[in-house]
Amino acid sequence: MSKYRKMAALNPSAFLRRCAAPVAALLACTALQASAEIVYHEDFEGDPAKWPISVIYRGAEPGKWIHVPSKEAAFGRRALYLEASDEAQWMFLLADIPAERLHGRKIRLTAWCKSDFPVKAEIGLAKGHSYSAGPGKVGIKTTEGNGWERIVVEGERAPGEMVSLAAGIGYGATGACMLIDEVTLECADELPPLPELKAPGTNFVEMRRMRSQRRRFDALADSYRRDAALGLPVDGELLKRLVTAQENYRKESLTPADAAVIAACRQYALEARLINPSVEFDVDTPVSAKTEPEVDVTMPVNGYEAKILLVRNHSGRTQYFRPRWEAKNAPAPQLRRMIPVEGFFDAMPPLPFDSVFEVADGETKGIWIDLRSRDLKPGIYRGTLVLTPLDPAAVTELRVPVRQAVAAIESPKELPVAVFNWDYGVTKDQADYEFLRKARVNVFHVNCGNDAKEAVNWEKSNLKQVLDQVDANGDRGKVIFFLENWFTSAADKWNGDLDNYYLQLAAYMKSRGYDYDQWIVHCFDEVLSDKFLNAAKNIKRLDPQIRIFSDPPPANADQLRPFLPYLDYFCLGSWFLQEDAKNGNQALELLRSTGKPLWIYECDSQPRHPLDNYRRMALNSLQRKWDGFTFWSLTGLQFRHASITPPAGVVNYGMTYLDENAVRYPSRRWALWELGVDDYALVTALREKGIDVDGEIRAMYGTKGAVALDDAMEAFKKEKLKAFVPVEK
Repeated sequence: MSKYRKMAALNPSAFLRRCAAPVAALLACTALQASAEIVYHEDFEGDPAKWPISVIYRGAEPGKWIHVPSKEAAFGRRALYLEASDEAQWMFLLADIPAERLHGRKIRLTAWCKSDFPVKAEIGLAKGHSYSAGPGKVGIKTTEGNGWERIVVEGERAPGEMVSLAAGIGYGATGACMLIDEVTLECADELPPLPELKAPGTNFVEMRRMRSQRRRFDALADSYRRDAALGLPVDGELLKRLVTAQENYRKESLTPADAAVIAACRQYALEARLINPSVEFDVDTPVSAKTEPEVDVTMPVNGYEAKILLVRNHSGRTQYFRPRWEAKNAPAPQLRRMIPVEGFFDAMPPLPFDSVFEVADGETKGIWIDLRSRDLKPGIYRGTLVLTPLDPAAVTELRVPVRQAVAAIESPKELPVAVFNWDYGVTKDQADYEFLRKARVNVFHVNCGNDAKEAVNWEKSNLKQVLDQVDANGDRGKVIFFLENWFTSAADKWNGDLDNYYLQLAAYMKSRGYDYDQWIVHCFDEVLSDKFLNAAKNIKRLDPQIRIFSDPPPANADQLRPFLPYLDYFCLGSWFLQEDAKNGNQALELLRSTGKPLWIYECDSQPRHPLDNYRRMALNSLQRKWDGFTFWSLTGLQFRHASITPPAGVVNYGMTYLDENAVRYPSRRWALWELGVDDYALVTALREKGIDVDGEIRAMYGTKGAVALDDAMEAFKKEKLKAFVPVEK
């Protein structure tokens, strides 16, 4: 169903008499070059009743639509003002040109348009049918929202084909408005180039156009006022212009400069900038409107980098965006929401492309951007991350260029040190297995239970399931197994069940083809007691080759010395090292003198804790030559709740979270720890190339704070890898 005003009869002599500057320029141009016939022109200086306005709609008849003359013109004295009243409609200046008036195979439609609703304000050409009929479209172009713009659509037609032109507001644009001036259709076998022109415009401001933006402009101005009142840094010059325009609007004394500010309010409604992964932020963090975010990272093959995109909303209402990825052959990054836990943006569930991401009015939100180069060929990869608003009339589309330089140097997928995160047997699940292996984890935890008699039922054991999973993934020989049991420490005294368990354990691992150097026993936690010493002696009595692990509490050299003949691995917490440093590092020197593997670990990991420990742990291992590093733990236990919102009084010590389907996703803390693992891999690759990096590692080790380490590592990567980055073609 539609309402349609027929096109006024075209009078060539009258048309030539009212030719304005653009037409005169076209005539001058065509006189010197290939000629083109101007078969339609409208400058809106004549009778509005003769302007061919069409409204096409679906369903019920829409509300009142506006199409009136306006003194805000590109050229001359008047232009056409259009304003849509309903989203299910199109409103066009629409003209059908019969085939007999067209002499040439090429056609060109030119119009000067002004609209603050890009994508919805458009011009278009159709051939063989009226534009309102749908088929036969030659092309459509839309405004960009930058004042008066000359929009051009060109195409070709076959002999005998009619042509239909349209300029107006597209479908789904409730409240959208636009100005149209100097609509011209040319036809020729060869079209001359268009002359350079700039619309002078008029000093008149179309108040109806301003009214259509009043609410969102006031929301924008009020948002900036609010930030300034809260003491947040704002663009002072922009705030001044917003306040001036707001006051002049209320006085109905708008100047063109004021109108320009109001018209451009969409571009100020969103602010965005990129920060490095350790930078802290909250919902009130200011974002500079002048910032144009662009991701530019350098990494080796099998590398990992991350950035955070901050988005701040000043539009006056919650805005929703649909993220998408534009690229020809560049790998898409993985996006993650950043959800506050205990007041800190820590939980990071996936944000799939074409899902929805929301930012409340007056708030800042972050999107974590994961960039990886696993098995990528060296080269420069470019793409664009696009956040498309679901309300394009209120805010602009956000486009973030992404440049990922992959150097011709390959980081190893396996590290020469132990990489561990107490996972409590989650590797039985394939998705969790892949989650850990992607992060280069090479030590798998196995919960061997609380009962020595039941533990030897290998066919039903957690151990069998983990071993089977490793074999199924082809990782035999790449990982070691951390076998923890609680029945050894819980037993009142050493007994026959314990004898049987350890003998059968060694036999079972041998039957599965695993040597002693591929598994470790953990049977006492954070103690150096007589009971532990006696248990270690008994295990070595049964089989001296069984390797025993200890994560001792702070202790001096004399306390450690009796255990040294029986323990094979030591994992030193930061509290152990801090206390030992007060005693001149005597305990550490004793442990190093044994030549046995020394790991380091952190136990307490909560969202509210400083972020410095996570990425820095791997650097600490490089600088101090530890044999492994670990955080406790991957996930919360029954007594350490794993949900995003744990019950009151329950602390979440997990480094990861589970969604409603029990699918694991990282915390920000885990991602930073994984970045550190990747840093270690890069240093390993550089050293294999014979590149000395010891000085840089010392300098980075000496940085203060997580943010400084991010910055230093980013500079280190770009400097050390630049010689290996292929020249962009």
